[in-house]
Amino acid sequence: ISRLSIVAFKDGAWTEVRPALNPAAAAAISRTSLIGYSMSSFYTSLISNLLVDGMGRCIRHARRPKVLVANLKQDHETPGMTVSGMLREMRDALRKSDTTPGEMQDYVHYALVGDHGDSDADGRVPVDLSEIRALGVEPIVLPLERSPGKHDPDLVAAVLLSLC
Repeated sequence: ISRLSIVAFKDGAWTEVRPALNPAAAAAISRTSLIGYSMSSFYTSLISNLLVDGMGRCIRHARRPKVLVANLKQDHETPGMTVSGMLREMRDALRKSDTTPGEMQDYVHYALVGDHGDSDADGRVPVDLSEIRALGVEPIVLPLERSPGKHDPDLVAAVLLSLC
């Protein structure tokens, strides 16, 4: 993927659009106890929402813990991508939706990652701890996998609640 944008079908053609952040969503983000970036299809489910105009600014201004819950396995959108690569993509998307683009630490404080290391065996997302730390993000490394490729929901919930 070399470029990502939000498009709408208008007048018989696809056109790039910059939808504004819904004020109710902005208010909810400002009141939340924690901002969690959930595991998902990376570009279509996560990054696309970060491109909404004003999202980066809203998240940057929120003085709350901000946590990426990283996928354990590659999805069809992220072959070969590491956790640090995902963090860089997130930062870049959030900067595009921020009138005063911030640094990584403005958008993400922690990365909750599995304890399988930097191996991509069995389709795992490599956890490149030194690169994650170099970005200014603190990795939280735990045995998150309850069954192949599936997060332990109780452990994830406990970690997130502990950060609030």
